[in-house]
Amino acid sequence: MRMGYRIISVDAGSPIASHNVEPMLDFIVYPDSGVQAGEETSFEEFLGKNENRQIDITLYNIATRRVRKIQIVPKKWSGNGLLGATIRLEDFANAHTRVMRVLNIYLNSPLHHAGLQPKKDYILGTEKHCLQSGEFRPIRV
Repeated sequence: MRMGYRIISVDAGSPIASHNVEPMLDFIVYPDSGVQAGEETSFEEFLGKNENRQIDITLYNIATRRVRKIQIVPKKWSGNGLLGATIRLEDFANAHTRVMRVLNIYLNSPLHHAGLQPKKDYILGTEKHCLQSGEFRPIRV
């Protein structure tokens, strides 16, 4: 397993908000300290030890399957946490297989009004539920 922290949501005005992360698609793979996600030293502890210091964080995007680094300063701000993101530890190795591709959208349907595009958009879950294996069957919603 290759563990990382899936970015579930990003709070507006937070330290990480200006870094163009893509919630549900981007994973924090490891920080520059060499501490791997899921090791004994937690990511939260790593951030706490580096509060108000610039750090490098490696992100992996499951849609593009590309890795990129961002430089960020974990700090207290008006919201929760030092980064301002909700994250969850999970296996990112095959995370691209835990998505549902939108194939068709009916005119005037809720998906149509939401602006989803057939064969371009994916459903990854909601802020409270990420798709898991066994949930991948064609469904009409």
